[in-house]
Amino acid sequence: MPSGKGSATKRGRAADKPAISPGKETKDSTKETKPKSQRYFTFERIASLFFPLFLTYNVGRSGFKLYEGYIENYVVPLHEPQDFVDMREAGRMVASALDHVEHFIREGASTYDVDKEVELYAVLKNVTSATLGYKGFPNSCCISVNDVVLHGIPSKTVILKRGDVVKLDIALIVDGWYADSCRTIIVGGATRKATESLVRMTEQALELGVQACGPGKYSGDIGAVMREHLEAGGFSAVTKFGGHGIGRKFHSAPGISNGGTRGSGTFLKEGMFFTIEPIATLGSTEVTTLADGWTTVSADGLVSAQFEHTVGVTASGCEIFTTSL
Repeated sequence: MPSGKGSATKRGRAADKPAISPGKETKDSTKETKPKSQRYFTFERIASLFFPLFLTYNVGRSGFKLYEGYIENYVVPLHEPQDFVDMREAGRMVASALDHVEHFIREGASTYDVDKEVELYAVLKNVTSATLGYKGFPNSCCISVNDVVLHGIPSKTVILKRGDVVKLDIALIVDGWYADSCRTIIVGGATRKATESLVRMTEQALELGVQACGPGKYSGDIGAVMREHLEAGGFSAVTKFGGHGIGRKFHSAPGISNGGTRGSGTFLKEGMFFTIEPIATLGSTEVTTLADGWTTVSADGLVSAQFEHTVGVTASGCEIFTTSL
């Protein structure tokens, strides 16, 4: 007998439960079980709404590139030995491109001229620029001069002069694999002592970040050691931007903070690929993105530096894919 409804077994015989008055229904009599697909507040739907927000908040706090607008992959891929072979080739190509193009960063050259050298290099090597057309970015590399912290758009009107601090960031796609690297070059090789120290210590921060990378460690360990080193030198670590997962995608999880806390963030495992990219300024850690949606400058107008490697977590530590031969 269906529960929740009164009934009679025979004419004139009372039912086991009181009869329902005409025009009235019990609460259970109108209850209808909808198929799961028609229910709004299911566990799956609630999780699908709040889980991405939770991840965006936490990964964003640890320095993930917030301009992305969304995280393209919630799960950090673990790569196989053959993937390491492929990434070595992609990384080698990026390092070679930086070695080649660095010679064109000289007094009197425009950043547009330098970008054209990157474009030509990609054509000659039969590889693809990862930045050209990426979410509307118009050029084959990012070139950020002096107070431009990152994502500088090459321009014919930006003419390099002696003492300029130039961040050259090149990312290429080689047989479907992305590799990304940045180095800071001083035009003419010399500038103010404080700026030279900033550049030197930012490069050292990258080396320390790589040393802090390995299985069983945390992404926060990497950011912490880089930030502490920069602050010890009197510089500020830019924490709004940081490293990112890479491989078959340009940007993915995990985020690698430039200002992390030891023992926090992503637990690192063998087979993970990501970038480590300390960014530092002479002054404030605050940055501002201009109206073009890309160019990001230091809030106080002071000079910045950046270095970056693409790396892979190995059984014993960390392999740099983008080191120069």
